[in-house]
Amino acid sequence: MKMKRISISQLRHRASDNQTAIAHLSAQYSLGAGMKAVGQIVTEHDVYLDCDFDGSIQSEGLVEIDVNSKTQADITARSIKLSGWYQGRAVAREQFTALASATLRGSITAPLLEIDQGAIVAAEITSQPRDNR
Repeated sequence: MKMKRISISQLRHRASDNQTAIAHLSAQYSLGAGMKAVGQIVTEHDVYLDCDFDGSIQSEGLVEIDVNSKTQADITARSIKLSGWYQGRAVAREQFTALASATLRGSITAPLLEIDQGAIVAAEITSQPRDNR
């Protein structure tokens, strides 16, 4: 499958072809089902992933990885909500949530951690005081 590069400014617009679909949901920026993306996302806004993503994400908001997503990335965000497959280093300044459908490998650093029954977690977990920025 051919990879298509997408810039953050392009994420503001709905685009669809046989290789790419971007859905606008509640997040400021979202990558939709059927898409494969590689790169770095840096934003002050929420990010919603329902795709395959490999890279890094820095967000001042919520990063949500949906049930159909396969993500390999280092993530730093205010909050992280995981219901899909994730591998990497996750740093949440407020809260990290893994729902029952989540599979997680790597490391988690967060002051508040919520893991639902049924989630698969193979991670190093560090609890730290909340960052009061």
